[in-house]
Amino acid sequence: MAQTWRYEGIALPVGRPEVVATWPFPLDMRQTRWEVEHAEVWVKIHPSSRYVLRWTLHAYDFRRNGGVEVSDYTLQGTATGEYSALPGVTWAEWDHRGRLIYTRDGQLYAGSPAPTATATTMLADFNDQRPYEPATPAWARRW
Repeated sequence: MAQTWRYEGIALPVGRPEVVATWPFPLDMRQTRWEVEHAEVWVKIHPSSRYVLRWTLHAYDFRRNGGVEVSDYTLQGTATGEYSALPGVTWAEWDHRGRLIYTRDGQLYAGSPAPTATATTMLADFNDQRPYEPATPAWARRW
C-alpha cells in the first residue's frame, strides 16, 4: 500500500490570518512574502519504516517562480531519531523501490535514504529545457 503524506503541524500567519483562506489572493498579496509563526510540517514514512521524510513550510513568497512555498526537507532515521538536512532540495518523495527521489538545482536525483550512503544518481537534468507556447490546433480555435 502506498504511503501518503501526513500533516503533523500548524502554520499561523503573522498579520492577517483571514487573508490565508481567501482565494484568489488579492493582487498585492502576490508581491509579498508571508512568514509563518509556526512551521507547517508534513511527514511521509519510508516503506520500510526506517526513515521519515519531513517537509517543513516556513513562508509563502508570491514573487517566486516555480511555486510560492518557501520550505525545506529533512530526513530522519527512526532508529536513531537523528535528522539530516537536505540542503537545496525543492521536492522529495519515496519511489516504488524505496529510493529517495529529489530535485535540486533543476536536476532530478535518486539515492538511498541511508545517511552512510553517499551514492546518488542524477536521473535527469532539466536546466536546458525552456517553456514554449505550443501551436493551437485549428479545431481548438473555433467555438
